[in-house]
Amino acid sequence: MSLLLPDYSLILLLAVLLPLAMALCLAAPSIRRRVILLAPLSAVPALVLALAGPTGLTLELPWLLKRVVLSMDTVSRVFLGFTSVLYIASAWQARAAM
Repeated sequence: MSLLLPDYSLILLLAVLLPLAMALCLAAPSIRRRVILLAPLSAVPALVLALAGPTGLTLELPWLLKRVVLSMDTVSRVFLGFTSVLYIASAWQARAAM
């Protein structure tokens, strides 16, 4: 892995796991306020992947649920970009409402 070029498979994994981790952290009342403040940032890896990620990216996780395959094509980039913008907007609204 080069320091100049991002490893897109790591960004692909972060795009899935970071919002899930934030949602799990919201269950703990002691850190809920801090997690809500950081919630809009959890969709940033997905937005970066949708805007700058390569088409045809594939990440295989054979140890997870009997072989999970995460891949990016042109259609999934459009949906990922729209969903990440929607997630950032809704997290920003939740942050303002708290």
